[in-house]
Amino acid sequence: MFKCLFGYPLFSHEDSKEVCQRVMNWEEYLVFPDTPKVSLEAKLLILGMLSSYESRLSISQIKSHPFFDDFNW
Repeated sequence: MFKCLFGYPLFSHEDSKEVCQRVMNWEEYLVFPDTPKVSLEAKLLILGMLSSYESRLSISQIKSHPFFDDFNW
């Protein structure tokens, strides 16, 4: 979703071990760029999908998220 909205992968790096480190420590690497402008709902959805297992959004929570209000599942 991040790539679709911003045009590049969130944790990209030429070294796959570095990509793994960035994913594991996502809080340090997640930066929402100023452009393009995306909604707060989009940012919260991304955060909800990146959260720890215990607090990560479920499929039903994703489908009912305000970002998808106009989407007919």
